[in-house]
Amino acid sequence: MLFFIFFDSECEHCQRTIQHVNQHYQDFKKAAIYLITLDNAENINRFMSKYGNKLISKKNVTLLQDFKNEFIWKFGPRKYPSIFLYSAKKKLILYDDDEKSLPLFSKQINTPGR
Repeated sequence: MLFFIFFDSECEHCQRTIQHVNQHYQDFKKAAIYLITLDNAENINRFMSKYGNKLISKKNVTLLQDFKNEFIWKFGPRKYPSIFLYSAKKKLILYDDDEKSLPLFSKQINTPGR
């Protein structure tokens, strides 16, 4: 499964989202996790050190800096954070922009047969 989180380092909801995934990594580890931002390297490093320090070293976590705003154009996030879960066949399973919905994402990730 593909799990995308589009975030901004100054967004409090994004901070809580990444912190939740960081603290509950075991619930998300079965997915390929992509963290996407428009931020500069300095802000990303500060943000990840504070909210996602355990995620940095995980093999299934990729941090992407979107210099060309391609994620917005291709995925159409409504606001920060935008959280997407796709099946292995690239079908959208779940989308939300509220960190309170993260348990729904982890439940989907851990549902057998997905």
